[in-house]
Amino acid sequence: MRRKIARARIMVKRSISRVHVNQAILDLGRLPQHRTTKARVKRIKSSQAKKYAIFLRELVSNPRGVGAACPSSKGLAKTMASYIPLNDDGYIIELGAGTGVVTSAILERGIDPSRLVVVEISEKLVNYLRKQFPQIQVVHGSAAVLKEHLKFTLGEESHHISTVISSLPMRSLPGDLVESINQQLNEIIPQNGRLIHFTYALKPTSQSYSSCFQKVNSKIRWANLPPARVEVYHRSAAHC
Repeated sequence: MRRKIARARIMVKRSISRVHVNQAILDLGRLPQHRTTKARVKRIKSSQAKKYAIFLRELVSNPRGVGAACPSSKGLAKTMASYIPLNDDGYIIELGAGTGVVTSAILERGIDPSRLVVVEISEKLVNYLRKQFPQIQVVHGSAAVLKEHLKFTLGEESHHISTVISSLPMRSLPGDLVESINQQLNEIIPQNGRLIHFTYALKPTSQSYSSCFQKVNSKIRWANLPPARVEVYHRSAAHC
C-alpha cells in the first residue's frame, strides 16, 4: 500500500513537472512573438507619426496646395485605385502623391511598379516618397508642365499613358493654375484613357475638364475625413 502511494506521488510530481516544462516552453514561444508584435506596432506608429508630421508641415507652408486638413484615408485611396484597369499596359500617372497613401493602394491593386510615375511638387514629399517607394519613378515638378516632365522621364514612351489618378486640390488652386493643369491632362490622356480624382464637393458638380472627358463613375467615401467623392472620367473618341 505504501509503495502504491509512493509511486502515485512520484507520478503526480512528474506530471506537475511536465506541465511546468510545457508551460515554460509555451511562454518562451510567446515571448519573442509578443516582443516582435510590440516592436512592429511601435514601428507602425512611428511611421504614421512621421507621415502626419510631414503632412502638417506642408499644410502650414502651403495650405491651398495641400487642400485638406488630414491626409487621405486608406479607404479613399483603395477606392480610387480600384478604378484603374488591370488589363491595360500603359503608364499610370499619379498627381499630388503627398505621403503616398494612394501610391500604396495603386501598388496593392497589383500595378507593376515600372508602370507607375508619381509627380509631386513638394521637394520634402518627393524625398520622402523616393525613400518609401524606391521601385517607382518619382518626379519633382508641377502638374502645370506635366507633358514636359513625362517627356523627360519616359522619353518616347510618354505618349503611352492609360490612366491619370489625381489627388490635386483643384477647387482650392488658383484659376490659372487649374486651367494649365486641365490643358496638360487634355494633351497627355489618349483616347480610351481615363482620369480618376477625388473632391470634397459631395454634390456632383461640373468640372472644367475638356468636353472630351465623360464622367462614367462616382462614389462617395463617407468614412474619409472629411468625406470625399471619387469621380472617374473616360476619354472617348465619340466625344472628341
